[in-house]
Formats: sequence, C-alpha cells, structure tokens
Amino acid sequence: DVSENPPTTAARYWGDSTYDFTDDFDSLALTDILASDEYDPPPDNLEGLTTIQNNILAGFVGNQLYFSELGLPHAWPRRYVETIEHDIVGLAAISGSVLVLTDSYPYIATGSDPANMSVSRIDVQYPCLNRRSIVNMGYGVVYSTHDGLAMYSPSAGPQIITKFLYNNDTWETALDPATIIAEYYGENYFASHSAGAFVFEQDTKVGGFFVDTDVTFTASFFDTVGGKLYFVSGTNGDVYLWDELTQPSKTMTWKSKTIKTADMINLGAARVIADYSTVTSTWDLETQQWESALTNWNSADEITFNLWVDKQLEYTTTVNDTNVFRMPSGYRSDTFEVSVEGNIRVRAIH
Repeated sequence: DVSENPPTTAARYWGDSTYDFTDDFDSLALTDILASDEYDPPPDNLEGLTTIQNNILAGFVGNQLYFSELGLPHAWPRRYVETIEHDIVGLAAISGSVLVLTDSYPYIATGSDPANMSVSRIDVQYPCLNRRSIVNMGYGVVYSTHDGLAMYSPSAGPQIITKFLYNNDTWETALDPATIIAEYYGENYFASHSAGAFVFEQDTKVGGFFVDTDVTFTASFFDTVGGKLYFVSGTNGDVYLWDELTQPSKTMTWKSKTIKTADMINLGAARVIADYSTVTSTWDLETQQWESALTNWNSADEITFNLWVDKQLEYTTTVNDTNVFRMPSGYRSDTFEVSVEGNIRVRAIH
C-alpha cells in the first residue's frame, strides 16, 4: 500500500536499480582533446612577468623562458618552455614580440601563439646589468649595459645610444650602471643609481643629452592618466612628485659631446643664454607708453660654465648675464667639450 509505505526521495525521482556498464568505446574515435590536461601551474620561482600580444604572459626561471596559454594566466604548459644559452635578466614587450635580455646576448621571441614561438639570438654582446633599468621608450627598449645605454627596436636593431657621450671607460667611471633603476617620463629616460641620478633625452643628430641630478630614488611609478611621475626617496619610504613646478628648482649639470674642429684653434670667447632675469611690462598712464621693469633673479640663480680641452678641464667661470666673456689663451686644440651647471633654464651656449 503506497499510502502506508511512501517511497524515499531517491526512489520517488530516480527509482531503485542496480546495473553494470562496460566502457568499450574505441578511444581512437575520440575527436575532442582535453586541453586542460597540459595546463601546468607556473613555477613557484617565476620572475619577470610580462604581458605580450594576444593576452599571453611571459616569465622566466634561470635560462628558461615560459609562456602561458592565450588568455589563461593560470595555465603554463611545460611544452611551451624555451631554453636559451644564457641566464635571463629581464623581459620587455615590443611590437608584438618579447625582448629577452640576458647576462650576455639579447634574444627576441616572436609569435602569436605560445605553441609556435620562435626565439632567435641578437648577435651583439649587450648584457643587461639590471632588470630595473629596462624601459620601453616608444622608439625602442632601453637598458643599462657595460658600454652605455643600449637600445633595441625592430626597425633600428641593437645599438648603444650614448656612444657619442660616453665610451666603455668613461661610462663606468661616471656612474654605476649595474645599479641603474629607471622610468619613462616625458620621452626621457629618468634613472637613479648608487652614485646619483640623470635624465637622458635621445637626439639622433648629436647623440642625446644628459642632465645630472642629485635626486635619487629606489622605486618609481609613471601615472599615464595624469602624466605624473612619482618616486620613493630616502630611507623612510617617502613618496615624491617629480617636476613639481611650485617647488624650488634643483641644480642641473649638462655636458656636451666631444666637439671636433677642422683646424687647431683657440676658443677665445663664449656666452651662455639663460633665464637670468625676467622682464615685466606695465602701461604708464602719464607717458601713454609701455615700460619694462627688469627683475633680477636671486643671486644663487647663476650658471657655472666649464671648458674642457683635450679632455682636461681648462677653464671655469660663473656667469649671471648673457654678455660675452673672454676665455684663456696659450693653447691650440681641435678637441673641446663644454658644460653648464645651475638651477635656471639654459637656452643656448655660444
């Protein structure tokens, strides 16, 4: 009697039964592959996580280059691992490829699918000395090496972009390239190292411009939305805003490239055009004319000019106006360099 013996919930919906099943399906007839069977987790010591095209992630361990599945950051199949000759220092995405910087030769990995990545060596020994020196500047990836700042771009290839300003001896004497950490700011390469900091602006005609600064930092972040550069300086982890116009200007040092003249000469005179003063104009009601009032800057706002002859410092003077000044005689040379130091804007050196 159903009313006296109500069925259980399972019996009501599924019924009670016992059966056997033999799986005799031919596995060779299967057409779908279980792709996740090869979705290995990333190694615990994976470094240099970088996003390249098609939402592929790249990283490295030692001299092994790892790739994730397209759009699957948790899946790092071991069959995608590429082993190269040298230990990897850092990675940078550029033009749909990934630049692999090592302690010796750089490499370039190209491909739109991690299963078909092609890794080739770039035959120049420009080792990367510090992973944190790697910055994509738009015109190429720039990083610190022994001979200066190296740059790689798909169109120009590898080159030393500071070769007109430093050679491999003066570069490592002037600063500590192994400790450079850098950031992009206003199309400039802003870098800090253990002995100071500098801003480098590339110029293909003259080789670029260096501006030294005593502001050093241990970490930085460029806010692309606001166009602001923040950096951490000091031992307390204080965060600062770079190039804050309401704050006093810092002292800068700029040095030219080596200037070669056609003949042996003596540079007799020079002048430095800079913002030594500001001119304000007011309307005079009595004379019905504009009158200019010249306001001098603080006496500390001056420029120190230096002249090198044959790589030796020949002359130093301090100027606070645009007048021409005489330089010493008694020598003839065809190799000159000049530099300026100060906390006001320099417009030109004649």
